[in-house]
Amino acid sequence: MPLLSLNNFMLLAAAQGFLLAVLIFHKHHQLKANRFLGVYMFIYSLILLNLILEDQGYFQRYPILIFIHIALPFMIGPLHYWYARHLTNPGLRFRREDFLHLLPIIFFEGYFLSSYLLMPESILPAVKDGDGSLSNIYLVYNWVILIQASIYMGLTIRLIRQYSQNIKRFFSAVEKIQLNWVENITVIVFAMLLIFLLENVLLLFGIKISNFFDFSSLLAAGSIYVMGYMSLAKSEIFASPEVAEPMQKFADATSEEEGAKKYEKSGLSEKKAKAYEEKLLTQMTTEKLFTINNLTLNQLAERLEMTPHNLSEVINVRLGKNFFDFVNQYRVEAAMQGLRDPAQNHLTVLALGMDAGFNSKTAFNTIFKKHTGMTPSQYRREEQ
Repeated sequence: MPLLSLNNFMLLAAAQGFLLAVLIFHKHHQLKANRFLGVYMFIYSLILLNLILEDQGYFQRYPILIFIHIALPFMIGPLHYWYARHLTNPGLRFRREDFLHLLPIIFFEGYFLSSYLLMPESILPAVKDGDGSLSNIYLVYNWVILIQASIYMGLTIRLIRQYSQNIKRFFSAVEKIQLNWVENITVIVFAMLLIFLLENVLLLFGIKISNFFDFSSLLAAGSIYVMGYMSLAKSEIFASPEVAEPMQKFADATSEEEGAKKYEKSGLSEKKAKAYEEKLLTQMTTEKLFTINNLTLNQLAERLEMTPHNLSEVINVRLGKNFFDFVNQYRVEAAMQGLRDPAQNHLTVLALGMDAGFNSKTAFNTIFKKHTGMTPSQYRREEQ
């Protein structure tokens, strides 16, 4: 891609990023995670804009721009992680220790600030040698960015995978609150970092595959579109009251379990646990509580007049299942019964699934096939 065309593409991506940031802060700021997303978009756009200014020679005319640019890449990793963290825990507060994430910024800003305060024209040699190649400190700076950003991407993936497991202990329908798309975005950022790594490794041997990280910059420009638009499209569900309240209860319950060993001090005797188990199994069958769409652990505990913690213990320890599998097994069995019944042939497969408590065709097909090894349509043909 010609350099001019690359700069135009990056400028367009930066403009889109700025517009997204304004849109997020203006219309979508109610969700706390989106505030981090808005700053994320703004910082990303500033980085792209600075890369364009550097290519156009503005850094040589205005060395102070380098000083401003130094801090920006170190914000990408923490903001990415904080965004995912606040999606999984909407009520999470920003703590004092979170400022420790900014230590790399303080170090490098301090290093270049000392050069700038002594003599403004000395800041450019601190970045590039006389032949135009990157100085040693700038190469170190790039490696620190790589390591720091990679750590945060790894932390984000771990957070999302733990979250994916935990929500199945509290929710019977998870398709709307899964964060697979955040994991996919994180993989895109990882790809950008790998290309950035390749460019840095080759630079150690004096090999340039692009004009100072054009490849990784191009991927970064594209990721702005993906990150911004996909996040706005997917994350707004977390701002709706019907999702926000259960999500906060889920986050609170998860935090309580992390603070102590699971079920260690539940106070649930063997006799009481057995009585709860019998009550649970009886009412699930007689009252068909599994047919409640989007049934949560808290809702079921309230119907059964027991604490969510005790109900979770009964399901996990005594029945050996998580809440998601426990409820959906009942739904699958109800759907199987309907699919076998000739009197219900006038109902569509999807209608029978919805009657059983599933709230989408995708969830019905996926969960039914997991339990039976075939799709609902295949099962109906086999049984009739």
